[in-house]
Amino acid sequence: MIKDQKVLLNGVEINNVREVSVKIETPGDRRGIYREPTFAATVTIVRDASEFATANLFEMATNEDGRKNILTSGTLEFHGDDVKEQYSFELNRYFISNWMLVNPSSPNAPTLESVVIKVGSLVFSAGGDSANFDLITFK
Repeated sequence: MIKDQKVLLNGVEINNVREVSVKIETPGDRRGIYREPTFAATVTIVRDASEFATANLFEMATNEDGRKNILTSGTLEFHGDDVKEQYSFELNRYFISNWMLVNPSSPNAPTLESVVIKVGSLVFSAGGDSANFDLITFK
């Protein structure tokens, strides 16, 4: 079971992370045949922004002038109760495709900040082994 996680994007540690998901998808045609190239990996990060506001994710998403900003350093680390359970993703080429801040209507609900990241190059490490993902069309 994953106990805690550490998220570092573009040299900035992202605090109060509640959820991280990583998805790699290969598109198929109507008959379910997979002939197309794999899409860029999709990473979704949700953090509790109630008590710790940050402008870092917004800045990475907008690049000040609104153009896509290719970032080249990022790490997602997941640690379990047991030393054996450790997973990490090293993000080498990525950009933030979606940034959202949700202010809840309920007074007890947290303010949530979320980002969707498209990744063209990453290394996944687990159990002493690793695997690379490099999408040559990612620019």
